[in-house]
Amino acid sequence: MTADSRGDVVVVVAARSANAAGDREFLRDTLAGMLGVPRDAVAIAQKCAQCGGDHGRPVLVRGGVHVRGGVHVSLSRAGGSVAVAVSFAGPVGVDIESLDAAAAGGFDDVAFGCDELAALTVAAGSAPRLRLALWTAKEAVLKATGDGLRVDPRKVLVSVPPRAAHPILLALPGAEVHPGAVHLAAFDAGARLVGTVAVVSSARPGIRIGAPVPPAPPSGVPDRPCSRGRRGQSRGSGSA
Repeated sequence: MTADSRGDVVVVVAARSANAAGDREFLRDTLAGMLGVPRDAVAIAQKCAQCGGDHGRPVLVRGGVHVRGGVHVSLSRAGGSVAVAVSFAGPVGVDIESLDAAAAGGFDDVAFGCDELAALTVAAGSAPRLRLALWTAKEAVLKATGDGLRVDPRKVLVSVPPRAAHPILLALPGAEVHPGAVHLAAFDAGARLVGTVAVVSSARPGIRIGAPVPPAPPSGVPDRPCSRGRRGQSRGSGSA
């Protein structure tokens, strides 16, 4: 994964760090790896578009300035996993959730509208996974648009057809983005996890799951150990 991936959206799932700062560093390393630059060449910051606070969706910063357009990032945590998304196609949102967490009482009342609740009732045995497919799609959409929970998630209507390749956003009231400009893709987030990524783009981009790629070495540092020292070893020396 390098800058040749531009136009694509890549999602990487890994083991969760001990704290949120560690997960943000993982996002930073993933972004640097995709850009093919040293990790010190990029920084990730969070700033709320509404109040200016240090929360909200993460953004790329260079030289202390928010880099607008070109590259977009998102992060989500659940269970023992973290998912990060890097997009060169448009604003992105990623969400993963645990089947165990979704079993909490009262979840459906704040997450779903009447039609969705009816669909969950009909789904019966498959309802737990369908519930999370709907919820992660809503969360991913609201992250990608930047609206967050300022928009009532019950009014964000998502369809997850049984044989469809991807979830479909049907309605997004109160947002400036047209539903047709938001593209969704479900992905395998791991055991007992469900994941969805959303991208705001004029055309559906390529969305794929990738493996972590290390950032480029700092300028002036070789990308592999120098072998000069080994040449100076005597033939009689052995290795442990």
